[in-house]
Amino acid sequence: MRSSIQIVDVDRIETWTRYRAGMCDTCQANCCTMPLEVRMPDLVRLGLVDPFEAEHEAPKQIAKRLEKAGLIERFNFKHGIFTMTRRASGDCQFLDEKTRRCTVYPQRPDTCRKHPQVGPRPGFCPYGAQRHAGTARPLHER
Repeated sequence: MRSSIQIVDVDRIETWTRYRAGMCDTCQANCCTMPLEVRMPDLVRLGLVDPFEAEHEAPKQIAKRLEKAGLIERFNFKHGIFTMTRRASGDCQFLDEKTRRCTVYPQRPDTCRKHPQVGPRPGFCPYGAQRHAGTARPLHER
């Protein structure tokens, strides 16, 4: 007998599902367990970097400060990409552990705004149904 539980491994994109509108409303936020790569404008929007600092400070110096503060894991100087730290569980630091919703949704990084149109498998996402029925909230409330 085949299990009705869909097994998704975010690192194996062949397990991902073709994205359809409304899927996020019933998902357990598997995409929020993937490494989050951001750029300077995202850090400013999130309030982690001051606009003046972004304009006048070297990105490498900003990266050192953010790394020391435990906000980023690494900085790719060549491409100007910062990788945000994750919790020990692998969750994004901005994901609410109980509701599985984004705590910075209006300020979320471009990577999140463009997912799944842009990413390792465009048009697909690591959808995983919520474990508890009735907890879904509309996308705009995340």
